[in-house]
Amino acid sequence: MEMHEQAEVAAPAAKKQRKWTLKEELKKLIKPLKRPKHLSSAAEEERYNQRTWQTEGSIPFPGVSGAIEKEKKEKERAEKKRRKKEEEAKKRKDEMLKKDNG
Repeated sequence: MEMHEQAEVAAPAAKKQRKWTLKEELKKLIKPLKRPKHLSSAAEEERYNQRTWQTEGSIPFPGVSGAIEKEKKEKERAEKKRRKKEEEAKKRKDEMLKKDNG
């Protein structure tokens, strides 16, 4: 009877230990992604994040801001192209009306 009771107590403890080690392994994998190499402590990381969030518009990861800027530039280029096409179409239309009327 005692062996059975010990097994019941040991099984949840082993499961908890397994879950804990899995969490630790995930933290080890995720930590390098979050903290840039030049930052050695969590306090330095926090200061770095605060500084970058203020300068990059509340973006916690430095690489993301570059992608957002690139996307903005692409949108601006597309908008310029669209406007240019509209203006050219308007000019052609005006020329056609002048020819028809003149």
